[in-house]
Amino acid sequence: MLAVSFAAARRPRIACADEWELGRETYLSRCARCHGEDGSDTSYPDIRPLKGIGKRLTRDQIRARLHLKAVGPKLVLIRGETFTAAEVEALISYVAEL
Repeated sequence: MLAVSFAAARRPRIACADEWELGRETYLSRCARCHGEDGSDTSYPDIRPLKGIGKRLTRDQIRARLHLKAVGPKLVLIRGETFTAAEVEALISYVAEL
């Protein structure tokens, strides 16, 4: 019984780790060039710092600030770039921890 409970408790952490890694990869490849690797770069026009955003805003507020536009059943646009729904959720999770 203990092994089953332990295995069940581990699944969400693994899923969260996978989501965090996808968010990290997405952020570093598509967002860090303007926001900086740690989210503190503000040298580009109209760029606000992302570092500490998870302490200031909820996940829903972060999502709202992305100004998502659906371009298909599983794709969305953020500032002209196409992302999958999974990438968006992972990106929000990652950015909230900067």
